[in-house]
Amino acid sequence: MREFTARGLDKVYAKEIKEWKKYKAGKKYIKKLDKKMKDEINRFKKDIKGWKPKELEKIVWDIRTIPQTELQ
Repeated sequence: MREFTARGLDKVYAKEIKEWKKYKAGKKYIKKLDKKMKDEINRFKKDIKGWKPKELEKIVWDIRTIPQTELQ
């Protein structure tokens, strides 16, 4: 690393270094988000098993009630 900065390459490749740091930070964020989403899906699957048909009727929409313009 000292050799890299001694030659001034940190200034030459500043843009690439900045993009790489942004990429690594985004990758960590995506990993955390992915885990949270999987946890939420699993929680929802557990919750839905206990629902009664009346509760499910509130969620399910009848396709005929949606305007045809929204379906296209």
